[in-house]
Amino acid sequence: MTKVRADALAWARNPSLANRLLTKARFFLETGEYFKSIVCLFEAFQQWAQDILNAAGERPTLDGDLQKRAEKLANAIQTHGGEDLYQAFWALRLLRNAVVHGSKPRKAMDALKDEKEMITLLETVLKKLGKRLGPLAGARAATPSASANPHAAATSAKDEAVLGHGAQSEP
Repeated sequence: MTKVRADALAWARNPSLANRLLTKARFFLETGEYFKSIVCLFEAFQQWAQDILNAAGERPTLDGDLQKRAEKLANAIQTHGGEDLYQAFWALRLLRNAVVHGSKPRKAMDALKDEKEMITLLETVLKKLGKRLGPLAGARAATPSASANPHAAATSAKDEAVLGHGAQSEP
C-alpha cells in the first residue's frame, strides 16, 4: 500500500468529527486537492462550534432557519476562539462560499487566483483551528511542509494580512 493511500485513512483514527474533518482537510491540502480541503476545513470549524454549543446544553436549531444557526456557530467561534480565530473562520467562509456557490468576494477571489496565497491561507487556518482542537487534531504532521508541498509558504505577516483587516465587511 502506498504512503498516500495509507495516509488517506488517517482521519478515521480521530475520536471527534471536528478532528476527523481537520485531518481530512490537511490530507487534501497536502495532496493538492484544495477545494476538498476548503470544504472539510470549513465543516471542521462548524463542527467544533456545534460541539461547544452542545457542551453548553444548546442543541442545533431544527426549525430550518439556517441564518440563525450560522449566527450561533459564528458567535461560538468568536466567544470561545477569540477574534483571531474568528477572523480565520470568516476568511475561510468567504473562500468556501466562492468555491461552493460561485460568489466572488474580493478576498476569496484573490486567494483563488494565487495558489501560494490560497495554500498560505489554508495552512494558517489549519494551524489556528488545530491549536483549539488539541493534540488529536494532528494525526499527521501539524501542517503541510514545504517539502510535502513545493508551493507551501511559511506562516508570516502576509498570513495575517490575508486573514485580517476588512474580512467582516464582505458578504
